[in-house]
Amino acid sequence: MYNVEPKGMIYLCKTPLENDYKNQLTFTDSTSQANYFNSTIVKSYSEYTYQRHDSAVKVGANIDDIINCNYMFYRNVGFSDKIYYCFITDMVYVNENCTLITFETDVFQTYQFDIEYKMCFTEREHVNDDTIGINTVPENVELGEYVVNEHIKDNHNNDTTIITGATVGPSDLETFTIGKYNGITSGCEYCRWDNDDFNSLKSFLANLDSHGKKDALLSMFIAPKWLAPVNGTVYVTQTNEPAHFDIGISKINNLNGYIPKNNKLFTYPYCYINVSNNSGQSIVLNQELWGTTDNLMSLRVYGCLSPGCSMRALPLNYKNDSVRWEEGISCGKYPQLNWSSSQYTNWLAQNGINIGLSTAGALVSTGVGIATHNPVGIASGLLAIGQSIGQVTQHSLIPNSVSGNLNSGDVTVATGENRIHMYKMTIKEEYAKIIDDYFTMFGYKVNKLKVPNITGRENWNYVKTIECNFDGDIPQAHLNIIKAMFNSGVTLWHNPNTMYNYNLSNNII
Repeated sequence: MYNVEPKGMIYLCKTPLENDYKNQLTFTDSTSQANYFNSTIVKSYSEYTYQRHDSAVKVGANIDDIINCNYMFYRNVGFSDKIYYCFITDMVYVNENCTLITFETDVFQTYQFDIEYKMCFTEREHVNDDTIGINTVPENVELGEYVVNEHIKDNHNNDTTIITGATVGPSDLETFTIGKYNGITSGCEYCRWDNDDFNSLKSFLANLDSHGKKDALLSMFIAPKWLAPVNGTVYVTQTNEPAHFDIGISKINNLNGYIPKNNKLFTYPYCYINVSNNSGQSIVLNQELWGTTDNLMSLRVYGCLSPGCSMRALPLNYKNDSVRWEEGISCGKYPQLNWSSSQYTNWLAQNGINIGLSTAGALVSTGVGIATHNPVGIASGLLAIGQSIGQVTQHSLIPNSVSGNLNSGDVTVATGENRIHMYKMTIKEEYAKIIDDYFTMFGYKVNKLKVPNITGRENWNYVKTIECNFDGDIPQAHLNIIKAMFNSGVTLWHNPNTMYNYNLSNNII
């Protein structure tokens, strides 16, 4: 048995710390920690005997004089130099000059420099890299409605023309040989008739009728001019490759006018690019998946000249693919047209020679019959002439025929809106601000197996773990409290003077 001279020290303080462990202070070392708590002392007492953990102590002070104190630390001088930091949980009046103080150990401050942070499942934290696109784990937050921040559309597909596909050319009505248009082999001759040149088109159709070649015209349709280039004639230039053009939109740099602090808001689902063909189809593209260095998100529109016009818009440099075919969208179809043909004119052209020969033969027979006074010859000749005249009269009464597609109306083409549209879609400013404040306070959901980021931000770091696995030279009961603190989520403040001030910047350091 031995005696130890009472030399214990007790210090009553006023600090911003609370025993719910939702907010804590970090320090670079024990010296800076001690300096801070020394600056918060309201009253101090010396020559105390050994203080037991999580106990009570009587101090010589009226309760009204120390009622504002919520914190204390003590040192059992003579036993160890270790400082124990504690929350004051209760004060009881004993007499005018004595107050009973109940306290519990602030285990984080007491053992802050003894904790060994090990890899564990980190659910949320303030990340040390906020590059757009690397933090995309879904968050359970309300998004509200989306709004259009910007809208652009291509200026190619609205400039249209009329295309005819025939087995003969319009200049000489001779048979066309096989060729290629946009890399597709065709047995048709494609000709372009600009929308204000109806007379030339009508002349071509009339020539087909007058030469009995109505069936040589196989199709007539509307197409954008960029698919049908010409070189001083109506003949469409043949090409071995699909035609294409590019359309692009700048990256989203605000959300409905709001510029967030946290770059996760520049990823899906807080913003995205909607691509529409204005004909009932659309796709969603995430801007963070666009690998571009020039701030432009581009689509390439490929097209082939054919009835309806086959076109597809494809993102460039998307998901590490130079041309992303799997994420494309087909453009709206262009209407196929109808045209009128003269059945009578075509019949005459196809049968005129035969009718003429038949009629001439009948006239000869009739003349011979008259000369020889042969009534049978006269009768047969007149009958043949009558039949020929009857055929002509009969066919002249047949109305014009209509070929092609009678259901050719398309309001999007008529209004010039059958083209590719790109929309910057974002959440509303109201929701963007709410979510941004949430990320500012509590970081991002990361769901990673890692050592948590205890520091790394300018003013505070939030950390929430799941079944964390920390270690250290710490009593097990106290270590369990530290683990529970991180599993529940804690904000670690790095500057006592700015604690709870979320208006400050919290840049990565």
